[in-house]
Amino acid sequence: MHYNIAGEVDRYAAKSIGTFAVMPLIPLLLGLMFAGMNFGIGMSGHQRNFRRTQAFQGIMSIYLFVIGFMVMLMFTCIQLTMVSIINEKLMMVLPVVLLVVIFAICIFLGVKVGQGGSRLETRGDAPINKVDDDRYWLGGFLYCNKDDPSLFVEKRFGMGYTLNFGNLKSFIAIAVFVVLILAITVLPFLLGV
Repeated sequence: MHYNIAGEVDRYAAKSIGTFAVMPLIPLLLGLMFAGMNFGIGMSGHQRNFRRTQAFQGIMSIYLFVIGFMVMLMFTCIQLTMVSIINEKLMMVLPVVLLVVIFAICIFLGVKVGQGGSRLETRGDAPINKVDDDRYWLGGFLYCNKDDPSLFVEKRFGMGYTLNFGNLKSFIAIAVFVVLILAITVLPFLLGV
């Protein structure tokens, strides 16, 4: 379906089993991706202070779960719109509302929690393992340390995590992600023939 500026359907495309079958795969892929990121963050080493890192990882885990749930909810609503259970006009508003909520949560966490949990109150915390050594950061934003077994490390700037490109698992994760995206892109054409 194609919508004009007034939110009315003005064109339809031919539908096949492939176009309908791919819609449940997208939320499934997103759910697996967010679960994988959650697992990778949970398995990452404690880069700074043990308690602070543990608290920050817990908060980021909940944040990723909420974002993943909201995105999967949006894709479910898109699929329900395709079978005319949900009104198309609601689908014009829902993505904007979800984006506003996600950005509001992100800003709140940035102000309340800080980068790497820097604003979290912890007592009796001793530094464990610093990853701030310049020799491991390529260009200041790509982390590459073959001796660090962590898949994810805290970003040096901003809030969140980045991949450890010194770990072979990072490249495997990227390759699996790209293959899954390509498979979902090609699948409707294969099933529609």
